[in-house]
Amino acid sequence: MRTASILHRARRQQGVTLPELMIGLALGLLISAAALGLLWGSERTQRTARALAQMSEDASLAHQILRHHLSLAGWQVPADESLGSRPMALFACQGGVSADTEAAPMSEWHCLDTSGPDALIVRYEADLHNTLPTVDHEPTDCLGHHVDPAPTDTPSAHPRTWVDNRFAVKAGALRCKGPGLGPAQPMVDNILDMQIQLGLSAAPAASSGPARVAHYLSPHDMGPVGDARWQRVRAVRICLLIRSLTPLTEAPTTYQDCEGHTQTAPTTHLYRTYTQTTLLPNVAP
Repeated sequence: MRTASILHRARRQQGVTLPELMIGLALGLLISAAALGLLWGSERTQRTARALAQMSEDASLAHQILRHHLSLAGWQVPADESLGSRPMALFACQGGVSADTEAAPMSEWHCLDTSGPDALIVRYEADLHNTLPTVDHEPTDCLGHHVDPAPTDTPSAHPRTWVDNRFAVKAGALRCKGPGLGPAQPMVDNILDMQIQLGLSAAPAASSGPARVAHYLSPHDMGPVGDARWQRVRAVRICLLIRSLTPLTEAPTTYQDCEGHTQTAPTTHLYRTYTQTTLLPNVAP
């Protein structure tokens, strides 16, 4: 009896065998690998979600800035016959504007007509209500710089404070320059391209009621500044190409550009296009 009891206790106290230990280790490694994979996948999903949110915010901010100024295009204090004719409200250049004319007045812009980002200039009469005034209660341009009134021919004429805000995409940012001194300044980062389409009314409005947009043209097809088609612009459609702040993928992915073509990304960042159309309520009917 005593010998049987000793043998029973010996069997109860013996450890696991080597095959059992190896199987246990293998299962543990598989479970750990699965947990790490889930954790990595969750982290990658969160990073992608944060990147898409950042891209959406950048696009929303840039479109908001452009929409604000475009909605003012052509605005001026109600004029009478002594104040002259209404000036052009906006002009755009396909592929951008040459460096030596980007600071020049609208009529002197020289368009590059390339495949690069388009450029836009918006003109309206600035006042203390449609701009953020300075501490001295002066109207400002897109960068917050004060704008001097234009000289008048007669002392009794209403002084006009025209502002020409110039928008372009350079060095990965949407930039703006007002009519004053100083270079263009970045307003929104992570923007690589801006493509513009101009919505034209069917014909110079001769009937009552608002003119409807009949079709859209590229800046190149609109002609030079003096072309009568610029007076028929009733809407502006802008497509922006946004890039994520940081690289996210192991290899470059594809995206749809502003022309609807599939492109291969030059880097491992995410790329998306965002389009917005703005109506021009202040242009001549």
